[in-house]
Amino acid sequence: MKTNACYEEMTQTCRAWQAAKEERKARKQEIINTLGWDSEELKAWYEEDKAAAFPYTSGEMKAYWAFKNSLELDELEMADSCWENEWQDFVATLRKMGISHFTVTTQSTGLMDDLYGYQNEGCTMLGLHTIEKHENRWGSEDIEKVKGILFEINSSLTSDSERTVAKMTIPEMNAACSLRHIEVLAAHGAEVKGPNGRQKLDADFFRYAMNECSEKGFTAVCYELFLPDTTDALLISIHRDGHVNTGSEKNVIMSLDC
Repeated sequence: MKTNACYEEMTQTCRAWQAAKEERKARKQEIINTLGWDSEELKAWYEEDKAAAFPYTSGEMKAYWAFKNSLELDELEMADSCWENEWQDFVATLRKMGISHFTVTTQSTGLMDDLYGYQNEGCTMLGLHTIEKHENRWGSEDIEKVKGILFEINSSLTSDSERTVAKMTIPEMNAACSLRHIEVLAAHGAEVKGPNGRQKLDADFFRYAMNECSEKGFTAVCYELFLPDTTDALLISIHRDGHVNTGSEKNVIMSLDC
């Protein structure tokens, strides 16, 4: 990715703030050494330091770092997760940077919240997407493929009410999250005991299970789940609305909407 004016401005502003912080720190020590802890000058310093707030919100900085960490890529990767109070500033900052698309690759438990948060800020979830990273290791170039969910950033929202308009249905969002979860399990060698015996857990099996629910009117279907290097009894439940639960037999059965 190429740098842009918004990113450069944020970089310079952060550097200036950090330089001013270091100057204040040195000046504080000088005041203590020459005038003491009880001086009026030190009290004034504390007031000055308190007023010198960091110039950007945490949401703006997450957009900044996502951009900075993607400079060597052909697209923007969001490998972090946002808190509820960060989505608006995160998306707004990407708009200022002229970013039209970004790919969420975080495996955080807050992924579902992020999907809703980004959509409520005017982004459209386009589906599953893979980012290719080129790395030079031991003199040869390797390509790392990182799986994620691609978003398109739409035009700026004009009112708070527009943030409640979702571009995708809940089942579609559940399915996208579930496929991401299944891909992570598959990458670790997960298998399930299906109707034809033990087989690889993948997107095709997920769609098969979804069809089973739809055709037979099930709320969910459960299968034995096998992971390498563990003898624990595990289950995976695939629900009609698209969401997936994995874990111990007890926990998965308790999660069923029956």
